[in-house]
Amino acid sequence: MIELDAASFLVQWAVGGMAGAWFTTRQREVGVGYGWLLRSIFGLLAGSGAVIGLSSDGGGATRRVGVECPSSASHRVGGF
Repeated sequence: MIELDAASFLVQWAVGGMAGAWFTTRQREVGVGYGWLLRSIFGLLAGSGAVIGLSSDGGGATRRVGVECPSSASHRVGGF
């Protein structure tokens, strides 16, 4: 049986959301406020996944991605 912990779930959603946000905001197809809303929501998910992963026995990949994703959210999505 596959086990899915909360940290992995949150980090995977955050990475997918950041990819979707990058795709929709790269050509300014949506407003700047919507882009910041997506960054803040998925950054919060990634940060929560990092906190849960660091406080539990989550894998190293979950910890690494969960810590790096929120810190780079505002730089990689939207390009400012």
